[in-house]
Amino acid sequence: MPHDVSIAPGSKLLEQNILFTGSVPGGSAEEVFRTLAGSVGARALAYPDGEIDPRRAFVSGLQAVFGQCEDLDEIPSGFPEGTPERAMFTPCFRVKKGVSKVRLEGLLPYAESAIESYAVFKRLRDEGTIAAGVRYQIAVVSAYCAVMFWFPHVEDWDVMHDAWTRALQVEYERMLEVIPAEDLAVQIDYAMEPGLLNGRHAEELDWVTQDMVGEAAFARCTSREYLAPHFVGLPETVLAGYHICLGTFPAFPRVPIDDIGFIVDATNALAVNAGRRIDFFHLPVMPDAGDNYYAPLERLDAAGAAIYLGVECDDGQEAMARRVSHARKFMGERFGVAHYCGYAWRAERLGELLGVLRDGADAAR
Repeated sequence: MPHDVSIAPGSKLLEQNILFTGSVPGGSAEEVFRTLAGSVGARALAYPDGEIDPRRAFVSGLQAVFGQCEDLDEIPSGFPEGTPERAMFTPCFRVKKGVSKVRLEGLLPYAESAIESYAVFKRLRDEGTIAAGVRYQIAVVSAYCAVMFWFPHVEDWDVMHDAWTRALQVEYERMLEVIPAEDLAVQIDYAMEPGLLNGRHAEELDWVTQDMVGEAAFARCTSREYLAPHFVGLPETVLAGYHICLGTFPAFPRVPIDDIGFIVDATNALAVNAGRRIDFFHLPVMPDAGDNYYAPLERLDAAGAAIYLGVECDDGQEAMARRVSHARKFMGERFGVAHYCGYAWRAERLGELLGVLRDGADAAR
């Protein structure tokens, strides 16, 4: 029996049945907003600004953040020579000896970017280019995303998680001084955690051991202690959600899966342990997803959040429709659609892919 996800607020949000997860190639926020408005219009829940500099390329831009922090030392990369990860994550960092509280407040790139982009967003909405009812969306990375690749000494992680979430709270405060809460959607990128949950990071990272993954990771990564600080300071009128990602660097998926089971279990836990209402989830879909992949959706219980499935996987309308058809066997029609992640690596095909997503969203209604 398919799970009923029609409980508010999800059923209302799904009237806008497209979700973007952040990165959209473009030279400016205005270019990105105009591209999205021209491609999908009011179908989208919210428009991101494309994650232009300094947020481009996900967490790789955080080198500048950590490099400015006086509580951290630079150390050699933890990744092997010759790997693309070493080229991107060099140098790495660790907490200075004797430091028990790292201060990142004011160093994160989110508030300044959001305030600048929202001014453009509001102008375009006032002009009628952006439809009324579409929100401005800012994506911020989870504490594990921020820390895992940059800090190869795991004894630093708890201190850095605390530093990261405290700094996020300052960013929210700054945003909300300018951006009305009812115009804002905040997405937490939950993209490193899946590799801990299914054990992949223990295979590829020298500093992650088997006792840190699987059940131990689930207990930590879905706990209220870990999750709730990411949302402190966000009023209920701000839409908040999760982009659960399997990774795109150096290729999608970095964490391949046979079925969506552990993602469903994590979603259920995130929905109740976040410390506030969660409004939407983006769940990953493999290109070859069929009935076996989707079957665990029968136990999905996202506490009324809107579910957007990443069923657009770069392979055209027919393949997207096939994945939607399989998903409907377990979700009915109560889900929206999305690209499998952001579009950062797909600049040359952006117009084509947005068209596939738009037409697929219309067909899925």
